[in-house]
Amino acid sequence: MSISPHRSLFIKDLMSSLPGLPPDVQISVLGVAVDVTNPDPETHPTRPLVVTLDDGTGVVSCVLFGHKELDHLRGVKIGDSFHARGVVMVSQYYQQTQLKCSALKVVTDPNFETLWINKVLLEKK
Repeated sequence: MSISPHRSLFIKDLMSSLPGLPPDVQISVLGVAVDVTNPDPETHPTRPLVVTLDDGTGVVSCVLFGHKELDHLRGVKIGDSFHARGVVMVSQYYQQTQLKCSALKVVTDPNFETLWINKVLLEKK
């Protein structure tokens, strides 16, 4: 089993590094939800949860399939803080850059954002 590379980035840095970003690299971002599309699982069982995150430097849509089994994502709303990890993809439908998430966590610790900023700045060096 090989471990895929991982980078923690601000959304602005993610968008600016898209052309040269390897397709298998895992990206982590942190931001506040400015839009949430949570489809009804009975009517649309295969549609993903889409959370648009804003970290103050940019905006990215985070897509998570199979979210129905994850209890912590049932009541997500605009204004919640999220830590998202996944691979970057371009949507086939809208030609929009998205983060196809393997993990999407609600962040409730108010200190986590400060730690995140320090981590990203440290990784940039």
